[in-house]
Amino acid sequence: MRGLTWLLLSGTRKIAGRKHLNWEDYLGWQGRRVQGNFTSRLSPGMVTSRWNRWVEEQGGEGKATLAGMLVGKLSCPAEGYRYQVHEGNEKLDLERRRRNGLLKSLELNRPGSNAEERFFERVRHWKELANEFLTELYTLRRVFNSVNQLYYEGQQVLFPQVAQSFEELVGYIERLVGLYNGDLAEGLDCLMTLLPKVHSQKSVEPFRLDVSTLDGLTEKPAKNEAAYLVDMAKVEALDTMGENQKAVELLDRHVWDGF
Repeated sequence: MRGLTWLLLSGTRKIAGRKHLNWEDYLGWQGRRVQGNFTSRLSPGMVTSRWNRWVEEQGGEGKATLAGMLVGKLSCPAEGYRYQVHEGNEKLDLERRRRNGLLKSLELNRPGSNAEERFFERVRHWKELANEFLTELYTLRRVFNSVNQLYYEGQQVLFPQVAQSFEELVGYIERLVGLYNGDLAEGLDCLMTLLPKVHSQKSVEPFRLDVSTLDGLTEKPAKNEAAYLVDMAKVEALDTMGENQKAVELLDRHVWDGF
């Protein structure tokens, strides 16, 4: 720690309001994490961002020329590392303010911060999406099973690969909801009981998603959806046979129900 303090005091200085680190001082620091002899590999180079910008100004990749030779952009081996290079103090200050704002938004107990409520809202929004998606999947599964039993003697109406993919999708979502319940929702529900009374007085729906109850609630919608599909098939059959009036009467039943 003492070596780091010495490096920060003696090996850095501010230039145009920005702190710069002396490269030679860093190499001489015994506590640096990146070990090795870098001086043997140092060679004069250029700033890749400036070079690539120049290439763009000259027409771009495959068109820019230098001394009669086609030239292209350069890639930096350090791209993707957790640091950013900003050209000019204005961009640096803007990025610093943005980053500080994000850090402050994570402080749940900071006075005046609504990060806690935003977090809860995001969780509730995800729960609503999962609830709607699972409801749709469970409804479709009941519809398929109903049609299979009533009209195909229990045989699968879907192609085997489609039926398998559908069941896999349902399984994936159920496992995802299980992870959500076990790793997040149950803990949040427990937390809500420990919050101050001002929070507990609000009518808050549990975060946990009850999959078994949700499946049971799709019985009636699935029955209606299956009846609709069967009637639509009858409409097409009647229309094919020239029974247009009967087809229209059957179709009207669902059209007016929709209103």
